[in-house]
Amino acid sequence: EEIGASFPVSVFMELMGFDLDRFEEFRSVTHEFFRPDIAPADRVAVQNQIIGIVDEYFEMRRKAPRDDLISKLLNERVNDRKLTDDELCSIGFLLFLAGLDTVANTLTFTFNFLSKAPSVQAKLVAEPELAPSFVEEALRRFSIVQQPRIVKKDIEFEGARFRVDDMVVCCLPLAGMDERRNPHPEEFDISRKDRAHLAFSIGPHTCVGNYLARVEMRVLTEEWTRRIPSFERVPGKEPQWRTGGVCALSDLHIRWPAQ
Repeated sequence: EEIGASFPVSVFMELMGFDLDRFEEFRSVTHEFFRPDIAPADRVAVQNQIIGIVDEYFEMRRKAPRDDLISKLLNERVNDRKLTDDELCSIGFLLFLAGLDTVANTLTFTFNFLSKAPSVQAKLVAEPELAPSFVEEALRRFSIVQQPRIVKKDIEFEGARFRVDDMVVCCLPLAGMDERRNPHPEEFDISRKDRAHLAFSIGPHTCVGNYLARVEMRVLTEEWTRRIPSFERVPGKEPQWRTGGVCALSDLHIRWPAQ
């Protein structure tokens, strides 16, 4: 949490223009929203709390603009008009959840794997230019996002019948694990040729933050392996699964140098 969350989340908060002294507050709210056992009414309440936070920042930037994403959104034009308050809050809500949780969660699985793969550590130390390929393989193997969708018309697909207003969940991680597209998908292979994944979805639904996410993961990998070339998971401290809207491992304890 002290590294895997603090680094990407603080980068995102600075980009948005959020106050860094609210880091713990914002992380707590995000965890509450994604808590698997939260009651629907409570989730709506947390959703409204997040919308209230982003609306608060939009109001502050209307009065005193800064060089941040909140201010830029206020000046953005779509189809020759400014965004409405509802649109701004909807965009802010999505950015809040994505920026405060997804990269941090992906990093838990990525570094859990790396802590148990000394040969991969050594390869990254010897060939730091492999970091981008390592990140793509991590995104393929450890992507975490599920996309819920509502069916808009009756349709049959691959023998399954979908009805209007049915809710479906698109399990994006499965795309990277399709052996027809990625041979031996459970193997982590930095040298994998022509790898494919849908960690950031595709087409008009492609995650707008995918470039930032890749940069954050690459920079952390490069700097970590340069400064800490050998490390391992602390024995006896097994990371626990944190399930919900987005999966993660909690409390990933590592030590260095590896014993």
